[in-house]
Amino acid sequence: LLLLISFMGASIYGEYEYRQANEEDVSGVLRLINEKAVNDRDRIVVLPERFRKEALQDVIQKGRLFVATQGDGTIIGYKKLFLMTDENETDHVLRDEIRCVGSRATCTYAGCINNSGIFKQDQVSDDVDPKLYTTCIYNGGDFTALEHRSKGINKSLTNVALASILSQVQEH
Repeated sequence: LLLLISFMGASIYGEYEYRQANEEDVSGVLRLINEKAVNDRDRIVVLPERFRKEALQDVIQKGRLFVATQGDGTIIGYKKLFLMTDENETDHVLRDEIRCVGSRATCTYAGCINNSGIFKQDQVSDDVDPKLYTTCIYNGGDFTALEHRSKGINKSLTNVALASILSQVQEH
């Protein structure tokens, strides 16, 4: 129980702190995107500058963004992760963003964890109905500053983010 409670708040691993982003983080995340993430725009999606702040504020307001900070509070990484509970949003993401279902689908894989904790992965065909997915977790929108990579930051962000939605997933 104590371990679970410690994950629910901010978590500190080594020299970094991991937590859910808040409104005060907008400028720090924007700085990271504008100064560093744009250099990786051939590998990650970076919104055009005029849309960044509004999109970032929206995702933070919805509690979907998590950040990694250094001891001085500088944001050095972020991750977008959330439980998709809105059927229209889930359909849109699966069909139009990830494109794993529908006419524009490409070969992808989906997995499920049964009540015994056994993970099974299956190839998804183009004609799979997205309503067959009962629980979908969006896990993407990641970036870690180059000089901080290979230190487990994204893994730690994922752990903190997943811990924050654990009860939602269990209820869903």
